[in-house]
Parts: sequence; C-alpha cells; structure tokens
Amino acid sequence: MHEGDKKLGFYLEGDEMIVGSYRTPPLCLGSTLGIIPYGKGRIIYSTLDVVDNLLSQEPAAEVARKLFCNMLISNW
Repeated sequence: MHEGDKKLGFYLEGDEMIVGSYRTPPLCLGSTLGIIPYGKGRIIYSTLDVVDNLLSQEPAAEVARKLFCNMLISNW
C-alpha cells in the first residue's frame, strides 16, 4: 500500500542492500530491498510497493512487474 512519502527500510546486520531508503528512523539508510544469507540459500525481502501493482494496467506498473520477475529469476 502506498502512503505518500512513508517508506519502510530495515537496518539489519549481515544483509546485502539492493535498494535503500533514507526515511528510516533514526534517519539512517535502511534496506527496502535486500538479501539475507540463510543456510545454503538466501532470502530476498522487499518493502517496495510491488504486489499491488502486478495486475495494474497503468504504464508505470510495468516497472513493478519487471522488478518482481527479476527477484524471482535473479542470481542476486
């Protein structure tokens, strides 16, 4: 859900930041898209507004669809 300029980012030890957000208290750079090592694999997490845009017919929603596909098939 998009709520104006509100952004959520995580400050995690050991994560690999892909996309960051500076609006995370206490005003430090937080990860809005990142990777966390887990066992022999990795977890990709995101707080970006992707899911709500997957079925949208708006031209700008193509960015969300492309990002979602990249998250599924990427070798990040």
